[in-house]
Amino acid sequence: MNFRSLFPLACISVIPTSFAAPKLVPSKEQPQIKIAPDTELKVFADQKSQGVTSPTALTIDEKGRVLVAETWRFMKEHGIDDNRNRRHWLKEDIASQTTEDRLAMYKRWYAKHPPEHYTRHAEKVRMLWDNDGDGVADKNTIFADGFNNPLDGTAAGIFSFNGDVYFACIPHIWLLNDKDDDGISDSRKSLQEGFGVRVSFSGHDLNGFAYGPDGRIYATVGDRGFNIKTKEGKHYAYPGQGAVLRFEPDGSNMEVVHIGLRNPKEIAFDQFGNAITVDNNSDQGDRARVVYVMDGADSGWRMGHQVMHSFHREADMEKRPINRWMDEKMWQPRNDLQPAYMVPPLMNLTNGPSGLTYHPGPASYPGTPGHFLVCDYRGSARGSNITSFAVSADGAGMKVTENYLFNQGAAVTDVEYGYDGKIYVSDFIGGWSTHKAGRIYTLSNKESNGDATIEEVGKLVTNNFDEMTEAKLAELLAHSDMRIRLRAQFALAGKNQPDLFATSFEKSNTLLPKLHSVWGLGMIGRRESDAGKQATAKLIFMAMQDSDQEVKAQIARCLGEAQPIEKRDMALIHLLSDDSARVKAFASISLGKIKHAPAFSNIISLIETNADKDAYLRHAGVMGLLGTGTIDQLVGLKDHKAEAVRLAAVLALRRHQSPKIIQFLEDSSKQVTYASIRAINDLPIIEAQPAVADLLSRFANNSKDTDDFTPMMQRRLVHSAFRVGGDKNIHALLAYIGSTNKKVNLQQRSEAVRLLGLWNTPPVIDQSVGRYQPLPKRDNQNLTKILQEALPKLLATNSPVTAELLALSTHYKLKLDGIPASRLLAIARNQKLQSKARAEALKSLAQNPPADFAKELAAFIENKDALVAATSLTLHANIAEADSSDLIFAATHRSKPQLLRQTAWMMTADTGSNKLQQHLAAAIRELTGGKGDLSCALEITTAAETQKHTLVVQALAKYNESLDAKDPLSPYMVTLQGGDAANGADLFNSHPAAQCMRCHTTEKHHDVAMAGPNLAGLAKRGNRTFILESLVNPNAKVTKGFGTVSAMPPMGLLLNKSEIRDLVAYLATLK
Repeated sequence: MNFRSLFPLACISVIPTSFAAPKLVPSKEQPQIKIAPDTELKVFADQKSQGVTSPTALTIDEKGRVLVAETWRFMKEHGIDDNRNRRHWLKEDIASQTTEDRLAMYKRWYAKHPPEHYTRHAEKVRMLWDNDGDGVADKNTIFADGFNNPLDGTAAGIFSFNGDVYFACIPHIWLLNDKDDDGISDSRKSLQEGFGVRVSFSGHDLNGFAYGPDGRIYATVGDRGFNIKTKEGKHYAYPGQGAVLRFEPDGSNMEVVHIGLRNPKEIAFDQFGNAITVDNNSDQGDRARVVYVMDGADSGWRMGHQVMHSFHREADMEKRPINRWMDEKMWQPRNDLQPAYMVPPLMNLTNGPSGLTYHPGPASYPGTPGHFLVCDYRGSARGSNITSFAVSADGAGMKVTENYLFNQGAAVTDVEYGYDGKIYVSDFIGGWSTHKAGRIYTLSNKESNGDATIEEVGKLVTNNFDEMTEAKLAELLAHSDMRIRLRAQFALAGKNQPDLFATSFEKSNTLLPKLHSVWGLGMIGRRESDAGKQATAKLIFMAMQDSDQEVKAQIARCLGEAQPIEKRDMALIHLLSDDSARVKAFASISLGKIKHAPAFSNIISLIETNADKDAYLRHAGVMGLLGTGTIDQLVGLKDHKAEAVRLAAVLALRRHQSPKIIQFLEDSSKQVTYASIRAINDLPIIEAQPAVADLLSRFANNSKDTDDFTPMMQRRLVHSAFRVGGDKNIHALLAYIGSTNKKVNLQQRSEAVRLLGLWNTPPVIDQSVGRYQPLPKRDNQNLTKILQEALPKLLATNSPVTAELLALSTHYKLKLDGIPASRLLAIARNQKLQSKARAEALKSLAQNPPADFAKELAAFIENKDALVAATSLTLHANIAEADSSDLIFAATHRSKPQLLRQTAWMMTADTGSNKLQQHLAAAIRELTGGKGDLSCALEITTAAETQKHTLVVQALAKYNESLDAKDPLSPYMVTLQGGDAANGADLFNSHPAAQCMRCHTTEKHHDVAMAGPNLAGLAKRGNRTFILESLVNPNAKVTKGFGTVSAMPPMGLLLNKSEIRDLVAYLATLK
């Protein structure tokens, strides 16, 4: 990952950022890869020529050598695990708070995944050399090797600068050096450890580095999270979310900049210092995001969002619940449903962002000035691309002004600008796992290959800038190439002479040299020295004198870390009243950083004036309040006339995690109330949860000020009541269940019943947010008594959750004395009620069966409702086993509903009836002949596998012999018919291992390229056998345009036959 910069955007663009998008054409050397006209693609190195293997990231050093991070342990049992393939330890993983916890978890599972699983292979860094200058590598060395500790993650980020190589490999940020310059590092030092406290999803690791114009190095980490203690003793614990961090080049002063990211792949900065990262989507139907990095910002992602979607079953939730990320549209640009505490993304762009870089100036490829390039990796060459986009100022934030495809047809993982005018691209070739393939290719413009500026930059970067004269360095602050300007700035800052920058600033007639002078003074101003104080003084003078808004914005930012001299605080208050929202934002953040208490009222005025119109300015105001005000001052704003001020106070109290936030729960503004509930439930603020729980009964009773909560908010109230516990909240949940308020959400009403069923054995996961937070086991002796009294009343009202209430009574084995058997029979017979309610009524009757109940059940077996009939058959066998054989036999007849037949065939395995065994053997013989009840084939063969009856064993053996051992479809032909399409849809959308939505869409008009084919209309393209083959043998027929080998794993390795059958049934509906 090459060289970039940091801070906000100027009002006047120096490099043009708008021009016509190129029409891509096939390249000559690799026709499958499409490039811009007048561009030459050349393979620099590949696996065959130089051993390039599974490249994830690259950087170019000052001598033009390419360093490549290679993953040799990524997935497919190579050593780096993934929760999608390790669902058995999901709860343990999300409980992990440190890397030591993760290692302890591995050790607990060594019997299943032994130590050598993790150490067999090692991550590597390869160096590629082009000694003869022909544009093709002719030498390679393994620059660094041996990264195979069980805790080691993916080799996912690399950055070279002045001989220092920064390497990202969880759990460490490594500094590598090659002192004898032989292409093999001879020293390695861990600058920081503690990254990757969880397994999460593979690839959600430490990623790329970039120099900011503040002289610090920035890095990103995914939601494998981190728990670190810095060299200075600061502690940062973010175990379930990703972040942007920064540190001095020697690893000191590590700090967190921006949190709430899922999998931010790299960070890059434009010529004005705007920090941009790209964050991956979560395979829930959301899109990846372009994120503007701000100090103190939170983008809202938590690992719990993934738990709620992909691992709900492992989290003890049978049905996939709503979750905050999707229901509150947190992944989208700003909208009304979005939580106010988060800073929204600029735009939804790409689906699998990976490498990111910014055009450094005229000495680079000329087709992308003023643009970022982002690699969009989607698992296949066809679906992947490089997208170009530009940003510009928009109030206190940014906006994406244009975007287009720049390169298509390669499985790109990283992109960088070389010092030779070329673009370097790493190509994984395809797939999701380590494999023996990979290449690096370059893109160059045919007309600019001999450009003198390129040659100049190539020579300059080989110089030692620290040895240049002050005059030369000052001159280079105005160089056309951003990389040269920054090197000159850093070298001047190293001389520790503020006057050099002040003089350069005064002499500059253009914006960019002025900005570099400001940034250089900011670097010196951070130092506790006389020079630091002098630099701060000069920044203050510039702030009061210069009229350029971008200059003032950068000064405002620098003053937040500058030495505390006289007039610094006054200068920031002055900047707080500037006309520019951008200047105000950085002044407010800086005032919060320096904790200048007298500015509290000024920041309140800023927030009130903004009136919540600019989300980025809102965030800056919150950061200002956080640093300048006390908790009591923030609480004192609860009666402020401006809604925006009250909201900001809540957001600041949220960051304090103060229980006093409850004073805003009854605010007249729904937005303020919602922000308070989110803070208390989602963080959580445990001491304040009873106050949120109290809102539930008020809502159920149609209280005026709480009569309309969104479904997600209702879920929070319901779960708060459950977690707080006590008789009071049992009654609150029952009141909510029985509420006549039409705005009570049906799904959450059912959720309340489900939670009552878990009351005495609460799950270890907070199922409102997907966070590991066990509750003590509680033995509430009053629970059954309260339910015994309440359920008859609720069941007498034809409740929309009758089925769930009856299941609850069955669960606790309640004797519903208040409900006569005749009432339950009436429910079971009522064809207007849902099938589930009718079936549960029968189960409740079975708890204390009335006279002649077996006869009633026998009659219900003939019911047209398949679930009622199947339930009746099962209950009949339980209470009158000796009399059930004939009923089971009759239920297998093809005229019966499918669910009843499937239930009956499975029951044949549980009886000793000779008649049923003979019947089962006959059914298998029919299947052997290609006939029989195909929709029950899975049940018939499954039942037979457990039997010892001679006829059954012989019939099954002949059936197995009839299967073509060479045909991978043979064992799965029993899944062609009989599936549940609804269950199949759920599997498609949320199964953590199958991950169908990661690569496919079913939308007919979907304009985003995916790693796999669009499945809309799939049933028109082939029959069920075609669908089954695509699932269990995906390489048999690869869709044209998606390569010669499918990146999709065989589903037989990930799903059982019942799940495959349901998935086939669902896919067969896509017409």
